[in-house]
Amino acid sequence: SLLLGVAPADGASMVVTAGEPNTVIHSAPAADVPNPSLPAQGVGWKKIQHPVSGKACHFSLVSGEMREEPMGDPIAEVLQDLKGARVHVKELRRLRGPPEDVRNSVRDGTKSKVCQELGLLEFGQPVSEALVMPPLCKSTCLFHDSGEGMHGNGIAEANGEFLLGRFDVVALPAVADFDAGWRFIKGGANKSPFWVLHAAALNVGESENAPDFKDYAFDINRLSLTSYIEDMDRIFENIFHAVASVGAKDVIWFPFGMG
Repeated sequence: SLLLGVAPADGASMVVTAGEPNTVIHSAPAADVPNPSLPAQGVGWKKIQHPVSGKACHFSLVSGEMREEPMGDPIAEVLQDLKGARVHVKELRRLRGPPEDVRNSVRDGTKSKVCQELGLLEFGQPVSEALVMPPLCKSTCLFHDSGEGMHGNGIAEANGEFLLGRFDVVALPAVADFDAGWRFIKGGANKSPFWVLHAAALNVGESENAPDFKDYAFDINRLSLTSYIEDMDRIFENIFHAVASVGAKDVIWFPFGMG
């Protein structure tokens, strides 16, 4: 089964699963959890200053477009289009995160576990000082793509704060330490590992200052859709190549966003 997802900034999420043909599962935000960062009118839009004209406008937190006035809830529009295409839509209430004390306990426990497994005295030491590496680390795979022939501008290779190249995918095996209720799962090395793949989407719309926008713009403020789509397609192809190479039979595709 294949799970595809998008995560709009209003806390809702939407996934399309191939496990149940032509089905969309829409997880709506909890009605009693308001998001103060969004305006009351036009959910999914943020009022900003236009980077060129300097005039006030509205920036879509879903599509990245800018308009003088918000046009309503973008996710609702997408769902309506899907229903019009006779795609079955299921709506689920959004799950809440763990309480703060549980979150802190899990975070601190994970730090201690990492130090113990790497033989470090304290969390934050360079990994080069590790006395031992977990056995699963030996199976880490980097699928490198130099970016030759890409449609966008800029540097495709990993550099500076970018740990992965623009088109790279890294795959590493892992095991689950906690279950859905944030309870520790015992078993150690006997737990069944699964593959985790890391890649980065082109960041052209996370905010009005998205770092990749300039590499995919043919004007000061106009996105070259052809260049963006072609290079995103290349990233997707590399991801599925990595999936096939590690022999994964099922894929959970979490929100592949721009941040």
